[in-house]
Amino acid sequence: MSSVTSFASLCDPSQFGYSSLFGAKFSSLQAKLVTNFALDVSLGPGQPNLTYSEENTNFCNVTVTYTHPGYEDAVSVETWLPVDNYNGRLQAIGGSGWVSGRHPVTYWKMASVAGDGYATVTTDAGVEQNLANPDPWALESPGNLNLVALSNFGHVALHDEASLLFLEYFFFLTTIRPFNLTEATWMTDLAVIAKDLIKQLYGKPPAYSYFNGCSQGGRQGYALAQ
Repeated sequence: MSSVTSFASLCDPSQFGYSSLFGAKFSSLQAKLVTNFALDVSLGPGQPNLTYSEENTNFCNVTVTYTHPGYEDAVSVETWLPVDNYNGRLQAIGGSGWVSGRHPVTYWKMASVAGDGYATVTTDAGVEQNLANPDPWALESPGNLNLVALSNFGHVALHDEASLLFLEYFFFLTTIRPFNLTEATWMTDLAVIAKDLIKQLYGKPPAYSYFNGCSQGGRQGYALAQ
């Protein structure tokens, strides 16, 4: 895996299998090779364009979608696997505002850490990624909450994201405090998926894993720590 060319054949859906995730049913897996990552998007009316580029940042973007049968949800987890500078570590990236993760404000952070050699992962928690307004997904109708969506956003998708890491320590960068994951009783979905994809591609799971977030991402970090 010393070059993008040799890596390209490995970044294919046929090279990956679904993870074993209790309570989940997978519906799709997509894999795409990204080279010299660049981002240029509008954040919305009245907001400036977000322009970002990371030269020589090349990775395999593997996105899986799954549901919790009976809840009529659809959660997508996006994992970026570095091509030629993988450092053996995983860094999950949190959200911002009412965004749980899969959004341009998250992607530029993911690109930065991927450029440093980290595998990186985020989740959309199965809800619309709108920084300022949760109403489209948080309400079934005026005055009636969508409890499934709120549960996914609040904690279920996070637990889905971080389950079964089996690492010596899980570092929450929001608190700069080591957390001994082997003593934890909870198992969380996003990292089950990311860790399994890493093992499939590189031959072994990450040696260490980290969570990076502030604002909504900070809340997510504390939710996982508790």
